[in-house]
Amino acid sequence: MATLAVAQVAELREAGVFVEGSITCGHSVGEYNALAAVTGILPLEALLEIVFRRGMAMHHLVPRDAAGNSNYRLAAIRPSQADLTDEELPAFIDGLSETTGEFIQIVNLNLRGSQYAIAGTVAGLKALEAEIEARRARIGGKPAFILVPGIDVPFHSRELHAGVNDFRGRLDALLPERIDASLLIGRYIPNLVPRLFNLDREFVQEICDYVDSELLREALDDWAASEADPNRLARTMLMELLAWQFASPVRWIETQDLLFNDPAAAGGLSDTAAAGLGIEQFIEVGVANAPTLANLAAQTVRLPSYDGTAPRIFNSSRDEVQVFAQDTQTIEEPTVEVQDDTAAPEVGAATSATPAAPSPVAAAPAATSAARPDDLVFTPADATRVLIALRTKIRTDQIGAADTIESLCDGVSSRRNQLLVDLGTELALPAIDGAAEAALPALAVTVDKLARTYSAFGPVLSDAIAEATRSYAASVGAKPSAITERVNQTWQLGHGWLDHVNAALVTGLREGSSARGGDLGFIGAAADLAQAVDLAIQEVATNQGVSVSMPVAEQAGGTVDVAALAELTDAISGPDGMLASTAKHLLAKIAQHNETQPDGQGQVFEDDESDDIQAGLTKLVEAELGTDWARKVAPRFDEKRAVLFDDRWASVREDFARAWHGDEAARNRNFAKLDAAATQQAKWWLNQARSKQRAGLVSFYGRVLSDQTEPAFADDTAIITGAAPGSIAGAVAAALLEGGATVVATTSSLDSAKTDYFRQLYRDHASGGAKLWVLPANLASFSDIDDLVSWVGAPVVATAAGQQTEIRPALAPTLVFPFAAPGVSGTAADAGSRAEVEFRVLVWGVERLITGLAAIGADHRLGQRVHVVLPGSPNRGRFGGDGAYGEAKAAFDALVQKWHVESDWARRISFAHALIGWVRGTGLMGRNDPLVDAVTAAGVSTWSPEEMAAELLALCAPQQRIEAAHAPLLADLTGGLDKADLNLGELARDFAASAATKTQADDAAESDDQLLALTHPAGW
Repeated sequence: MATLAVAQVAELREAGVFVEGSITCGHSVGEYNALAAVTGILPLEALLEIVFRRGMAMHHLVPRDAAGNSNYRLAAIRPSQADLTDEELPAFIDGLSETTGEFIQIVNLNLRGSQYAIAGTVAGLKALEAEIEARRARIGGKPAFILVPGIDVPFHSRELHAGVNDFRGRLDALLPERIDASLLIGRYIPNLVPRLFNLDREFVQEICDYVDSELLREALDDWAASEADPNRLARTMLMELLAWQFASPVRWIETQDLLFNDPAAAGGLSDTAAAGLGIEQFIEVGVANAPTLANLAAQTVRLPSYDGTAPRIFNSSRDEVQVFAQDTQTIEEPTVEVQDDTAAPEVGAATSATPAAPSPVAAAPAATSAARPDDLVFTPADATRVLIALRTKIRTDQIGAADTIESLCDGVSSRRNQLLVDLGTELALPAIDGAAEAALPALAVTVDKLARTYSAFGPVLSDAIAEATRSYAASVGAKPSAITERVNQTWQLGHGWLDHVNAALVTGLREGSSARGGDLGFIGAAADLAQAVDLAIQEVATNQGVSVSMPVAEQAGGTVDVAALAELTDAISGPDGMLASTAKHLLAKIAQHNETQPDGQGQVFEDDESDDIQAGLTKLVEAELGTDWARKVAPRFDEKRAVLFDDRWASVREDFARAWHGDEAARNRNFAKLDAAATQQAKWWLNQARSKQRAGLVSFYGRVLSDQTEPAFADDTAIITGAAPGSIAGAVAAALLEGGATVVATTSSLDSAKTDYFRQLYRDHASGGAKLWVLPANLASFSDIDDLVSWVGAPVVATAAGQQTEIRPALAPTLVFPFAAPGVSGTAADAGSRAEVEFRVLVWGVERLITGLAAIGADHRLGQRVHVVLPGSPNRGRFGGDGAYGEAKAAFDALVQKWHVESDWARRISFAHALIGWVRGTGLMGRNDPLVDAVTAAGVSTWSPEEMAAELLALCAPQQRIEAAHAPLLADLTGGLDKADLNLGELARDFAASAATKTQADDAAESDDQLLALTHPAGW
């Protein structure tokens, strides 16, 4: 935020649109940013340090228990909805704090009547919630209390006063020794006391009256001396304003009063409002997707109590075109209307150039005879109910108050887990504690609180609704867009109704029987799309407890029933109407005639009905491959986004220095294969350690210099898919980098987090000469696999100024670890589109990748083989519920057998088929680590990812590669898991029961919820 603010203001200045001398202020931490960006008093480096220290000070002042939890929370309230005026609120909060004996304080005063942030203890805010809710209920107000998640520090409260002195010391050290007071006077509005900064005694006294500032009291005591040095006084005042700010409320309402009130206080935000500055333009410097201050300003000037002159309000990013004066306005020439001599119509009456008809004409349903129902909101709870109905194959009206996700899934963990994953994806929630066991009404309340930003629809329901409506529309010769037209135009209902209707359609269009009896759908008898939508609207109305009927259009001379009009229109021009039937009949006759003509004697007319063909094709693809097939196989490979890490030659020098200063992580890194410059530096550090008699460092630098053997994999180029934190593939990549290899790793999404992971992986493990290439690739996309193979086998060339420069030569892969794997779930009864994609990644993608890589250099690298380590498994369906996983692992047996008979690719490949057992802490496998002791007791050995990586790389030793060239290697790394008589479900339940007796029932239940992550490929 700080860096962005400085950069954005600099951009405004560079564009010549910044008004020098502008008034500046900032909300909370934004005050520091404003001072740096606008006044320039704080250099960027000092700003970053101050903001960091401020945050650390606030967090360190809060006591926490052994689990890291504090006793503080933050809430937001709307006093106007709880029968409280802005003037009454402070006394109400203070009184409640005194009555309960709990800390409760207003810490942000943001918007009159609507937005106040309250910090308090857990018990204090519970008492506040109860009181606010009681007051709200008495007047029938809207929800007036919300607990802000993730905040456990009492920001801007008196609870942080103890940290003011320390923070003042930091400010004193970081603020410039001398500041120019003119940069602040009349230009800066502080949070602490929202007045224009000045050096008057009255302003200093006002600050002292508000906070206990010893420095400013001293300044007042010797005012003559203070006045004599205005720059020093300004520095002292600024230091105190900022030191007390983080422990004092943000008075933003008063700040906006000062900004927006008219200078003569004629009108404004309240009857008692003081004279303001009457600013004409307000620009928030910040990001477009969070225009917090611009929104507050806009809401403020819309308040009923505000009758001043509203300023122009902008956000520098959101309104960039206006702020940077890039908008243009077209001035249209005025038009002159020629009127006849007839009298002008009354004001408000419609005029027309068309002569009036002699008799009344029926109108389209634009004006209704009665008010339409209020619009609806499709809530997270609604989405949850629909998703549960879809996944459990029941109707929404069959979901009872006592039902839970666990009971509706009949205890089938794979189905339950998939439903929980889908629910989290739809609502954009990482996890919902206790969701599986919660009764549906309680779950509805929970998701409504957690998913406050949800907007219909999320990715799961979007796909489901698109599939259902496209398929049905195609089957009745209509387009899905007709649903929107029917709801919004014909029925004249709002967009919220449309969301509910779409949700009703996705459940109501299903065929077959409900798991709880009766038909799944209720729209099966509909003759066409319009009738299906009408039935869905009535279903929604019934569920909402409202009445809705088709609107009737009216005109002065008569009315027409909209439904009748629509029916008549369809009968004439619809897909099966008179016009269409006649046209098809004629075309059929023409086709019959043309068929009797000799070749070339006539033209065959075909009614291709492209829309119907497209709809039919879409329906076929979705039925066979699923609605999200295109998304799942969409290419992501982009060679321009390839990232190369090869700077161990530089970071090794930094690690020498870090080791000198006691950094243990630096000492534990890889120092093999130092170049000449690094070797000289190591010798210099060794001499320094000897001269300072630091025995530990003498040993360290001496060991670095003596251990310069050639890394084991320095001549290898390895292709690895599936590398991620905690994965086997990640551990393999780390070991290969330690061995000096060139590693090419793919990732499904090369975002900043993934880049940081690979950067740290290289930093912690690479030896001299090791290289790590990282590229985005979707291993479910054959085109991505082909592009990856092409990229590996061709040189990377950059062209600049007509000259081509080779960035790297073509690579010759020697090792392949195809460990990419999707999440898997479902039984044999669920075979279909999901399993199709799973198998595509686990088998077909692997075969396409390894055979493609093997073909690289086949014409000139004679006799070279690519050694492939296949991630096999003893799980060939033993545990169930794992989708296509068992079949995929069994397919590797067939692939190894093909090696003996398909010489076109086999002569360039050698196999090590590793049957991988229980690996702790990999992907979802880590959730089952509590079962390790029980599994070990049953005689099964387990591995860490690093231990398994060592076993796999042992299969890549020179002798093993020679042997594999004659026949594929088979390595049993199951640890006995293939032979153990284990019932994983019983183990998990036993663990949960045991943990419950140790007062960990809730956590144990969660562990049981997460059962059978075992079958996830990351664990094998």
